[in-house]
Amino acid sequence: MLEAAPAETAQPSSSEPVGTIRTHWGHLPDEYAMIRADLIRLLVIAALMVVILVALTFILN
Repeated sequence: MLEAAPAETAQPSSSEPVGTIRTHWGHLPDEYAMIRADLIRLLVIAALMVVILVALTFILN
């Protein structure tokens, strides 16, 4: 005879808050923090490029 396997329910771990969403890459708030850090880094790089372009415009004119 076949016996029914016990139903496994997903229990959140004690370190994981109940309301967090877990995706394939990690927890959603962690992903948002990484994206925000990347966007800030890109903003700094873009600002530096604009400063270099403005400086070169004045130097080469």
